[in-house]
Amino acid sequence: MNARSAVPAWFARAPRPHGQRGVVLMITLIVLAALMLAAVALLRAVDTGNLVAGNMALKGAALNASDKGFESALRWIVDNHGTLNNDNAAQGYWAAAPSSEPDWTTSAAWSAAFCIDSCVADSAGNTIYYVIHRMCTTTGVPGSSSPNPCAVVTGTSAGNSSVAGSSPIPYQRVYYRVTVRVLGPRNTVSVVQSMVVGG
Repeated sequence: MNARSAVPAWFARAPRPHGQRGVVLMITLIVLAALMLAAVALLRAVDTGNLVAGNMALKGAALNASDKGFESALRWIVDNHGTLNNDNAAQGYWAAAPSSEPDWTTSAAWSAAFCIDSCVADSAGNTIYYVIHRMCTTTGVPGSSSPNPCAVVTGTSAGNSSVAGSSPIPYQRVYYRVTVRVLGPRNTVSVVQSMVVGG
């Protein structure tokens, strides 16, 4: 018996499968690459969001730390009431306003500032400085006019309550400008100013 004749005729004539062309593989690779790019973009967006949120938290902490600088400066003004007519550079106090406004964003403006807590950073990593300017044109005894005009608030007190019919007592209080700078982690810088009225 012939071996060729043992194969059925319909099997011998069946079409052979075509060779693989790889179209599905190419489409799968393109989709996979697109998914990878989307995943990388999502990770970067999340990282950026976390970084922005962290920076905002540090900025808020630095702003809150400026309160400690203001409290320290006000305490110094009250404790040194009798010596406010003259400069005290070691304490960051100037009895006259600067002739030109400093650029508070530069380090040069803070060369004569007072650093509270001996420049030891607080628990959040913030270092706090302050500068106090009495809002007068020169040092010396303040006044509302020449020879040493100052920014003042005037008024009268109720007088001596222990003496019946006592007349009101006039007073004059000078304005002081307190400028606080806080240096925090990740190069966070916060500069805050406030005007206060002293004795």
